[in-house]
Amino acid sequence: MCTSCVRCATSATGCCWWDEVQTGVGRTGALFAFQRYGVEPDVATFAKGIAGGLPMSGFLANERCRDVLGPGMHATTFGANPMAAAAGLVVQDRLTDEFLAEVDEKGRYLRESIEALGLPCLGATRGLGLMIGIDVTPGYDRAAIVDALIGAGVLVLTAGDGLRLLPPLVITQAEMDEGLRRMAVALGWSTRRVTPRCAPRARRSSARAARAARPAAAPCRRTPPPPCACRSGGPVPSRGCRPA
Repeated sequence: MCTSCVRCATSATGCCWWDEVQTGVGRTGALFAFQRYGVEPDVATFAKGIAGGLPMSGFLANERCRDVLGPGMHATTFGANPMAAAAGLVVQDRLTDEFLAEVDEKGRYLRESIEALGLPCLGATRGLGLMIGIDVTPGYDRAAIVDALIGAGVLVLTAGDGLRLLPPLVITQAEMDEGLRRMAVALGWSTRRVTPRCAPRARRSSARAARAARPAAAPCRRTPPPPCACRSGGPVPSRGCRPA
């Protein structure tokens, strides 16, 4: 896809439009993702992060396309919103070279740390900056893994055959370490052994047969949330927890 974009952008007749709504404004460790690929699009659109989640969007155009839109040809419902504009100014102040380098380093740390957990249900990681993809081992239920992680307070999304993490760009080292700890606990890892909460589908029949002789881990869909730290000494507070 990127090769096609480069060829399109350098064509004398083609026009390359680059969607940066999710990837732009520092998400990949650069101001725009096209900078990571050496592409110079004719038009780039952006939104979401430009005002920290408040309603704001925009687009950039080079000399070839700058005259496509004239006065009155494009309208916006939220244009000139003073609160969104103020938020956008704060975002611009934060997007320094040092901040973008930190985003890139945070993403590298998370990808390497997730792989280092050695969770049997998760495979390789990939991504740029804090846009992270995680492969799910064939045979494991992605939706069940997502439910277990969300129950532990780690927000993830499914993406294709894997998972996607989109942490806030301002996430701290302590927050990353806590998220990794919760991920490890929710998916059944400990310092002593690895016990996946959800056996691969191909093994479920044999697991049922062995249940009478040896207790087996419940399927992920049936796995209760981790024990509440304030009541039973468990490492991860469960939802709805109330202090004793």
